[in-house]
Amino acid sequence: SLEVSWELRREHNGQVVNSTSDTVDYDFSIGNKIKRNEPTNQTIWTNLKVGGEAWYDTVTASKLIRELGIAGVRDSFYWNGVEKEKGVYTVPEGREDWITLSYDNGIEVMYDFIGNGGNVLYGLAKLDPTVRGNVIMPDDDVFPGSVDAYCNYVDWISKTYKGKIKYYELWNEPNLTGFNVNNTTPEKYAELLKRVYEIIKKNDPEGQVIAFSTAQ
Repeated sequence: SLEVSWELRREHNGQVVNSTSDTVDYDFSIGNKIKRNEPTNQTIWTNLKVGGEAWYDTVTASKLIRELGIAGVRDSFYWNGVEKEKGVYTVPEGREDWITLSYDNGIEVMYDFIGNGGNVLYGLAKLDPTVRGNVIMPDDDVFPGSVDAYCNYVDWISKTYKGKIKYYELWNEPNLTGFNVNNTTPEKYAELLKRVYEIIKKNDPEGQVIAFSTAQ
């Protein structure tokens, strides 16, 4: 179980005008509710965190995910790890091929094309380092050529893993500053979606494209 304590405070002119707090005991683990080696709950998905810092053996994790009956994995390789030299794409060093591992273990894959952190090869870097978050959307008005470069990354992933990825997701919560540091507009997101959709459907016609994954 997991005990969570929280306090919500409203202040005005430095004075607390309202305060609410509570402690809740959650039955946190799902492991004791699932029959081993049976995909009993197809609504449960998880994240391997292989895009950034993976702190465990991905091979073992994939087997455990299947053993727990978890339906799928939603994750990605960070763009700046896949393309360290312009036009050269590889699985990031030290990151096992989690997509193939998941597929081979009967786990559905959702690839989130968040491009976390952007890619400095194309100028995608924080305009204001004081802004929280590090997720920068391609935007030719701010970073010329970044949209084509991003689409090339999408092209490589969807070609390389054709048939192994069931869902392709364009970005995570683009309505939050932390996931859209440069405040790319919904209109530009829609234009990017059109291009990404065409690329994915050309390379992997059976793949399903997911979009508008907003925070609310």
